[in-house]
Amino acid sequence: MKRASAVFLILVIILSAVMLSGCSESRRPEPEKRAELDLNRRKYPVYHSLDEEGKRIYGLLYNAMISQTQADVSIGTYASREEMEEAEEWIDENFRQIVYEQPDFFWIDPYTYTLNEMESVGQFSLSVSLSYLVDTDNIPEMKERYDERVSDIVEEAKKQSGVFDRVLYVYDEILLGAEYDESLLDGDESTVELTAYGCLVEGRTVCSGYTLAFVSVMQKLNIECGSEFNSYEDFSIIDGHVWNYCKLDDEYYYFDLTWDDSIFDAEEYKPYLDFAHSYFAVNEDQLVKTNFTMQSDAPTPDCNGTRYNYFVYKGANVSEYEPDIVREMIEAQADEKYIALRFDSYSELLEAETDLMKNSKIYDILGADNISYVITDDCLHMYIFAK
Repeated sequence: MKRASAVFLILVIILSAVMLSGCSESRRPEPEKRAELDLNRRKYPVYHSLDEEGKRIYGLLYNAMISQTQADVSIGTYASREEMEEAEEWIDENFRQIVYEQPDFFWIDPYTYTLNEMESVGQFSLSVSLSYLVDTDNIPEMKERYDERVSDIVEEAKKQSGVFDRVLYVYDEILLGAEYDESLLDGDESTVELTAYGCLVEGRTVCSGYTLAFVSVMQKLNIECGSEFNSYEDFSIIDGHVWNYCKLDDEYYYFDLTWDDSIFDAEEYKPYLDFAHSYFAVNEDQLVKTNFTMQSDAPTPDCNGTRYNYFVYKGANVSEYEPDIVREMIEAQADEKYIALRFDSYSELLEAETDLMKNSKIYDILGADNISYVITDDCLHMYIFAK
């Protein structure tokens, strides 16, 4: 997750799939805990996308995570090595996604686990050893602090008037309470700072923490929300990054809190904005412009929504540069700390820059003597700061 630029992150993966000998026996998930998953389709979209065998394994892992057991999780006994290896491949493909769908289990490492094999009398048994990020004795106290923070955000979000304002409140509250800490990437091991706990309680994290925190709160608001990984199959130190998707009404959108919290790190912008909304409810066409590697095999929906995009919803999206209309957009934001516009094309953005800035019309519109601005070429945004 090391940052290569203001808006490019690299996430470290540590995946352990060491084959060890051990005892195991097949068991099904406890009925009441399995029922909790079955009754929450919106909260757990990954779980509900699986076939029955996938749900069974998910349930076993879920039970182990929620009960905080450090014993090996028995996955099953198989008649052949090939069948057992199929189960191993399934776990390798889905383990991270399962843990990311359960962000409240912040004590579980999403990237490190061990697969244990045992062969006996022609049968092949498989179990999984989970890796813990914190001492289990500390979990109750940490969970109390975590639950209180999540509850506070949820309760305030519920007071907002509609889905846009509820999600925007959560988005902004998470960003106001946390900062991107690049020093967390210097270590070789995962830490609790990389989880929702690190983001919401400790206030320092990287992309994984922002993503997991957003999922946690959205689940409590009964809004479908999940995680999207670039380089999904090879989530590596070179190009790894993770962000969110959400379903708002009947449309899916992408959200990237990490890039919005780091896009304006330069000191000259600090008096004006702590973060932007450049990646609030964007669609795939907008996201790929910022050099994401979209992976079609990732288990996430197509995100093509437009209505709840921050700039569209706020009436600050410029589809065609018309001076009078853009003037109204700017004047509507004149009392804000900064003015933000998004353009549908680069040509319209350049036309606006020429007319407003190079021809100095912006001074007449805002009535200010000292104006600066910044353009994000990839995202097609213009941010205007008036002193």
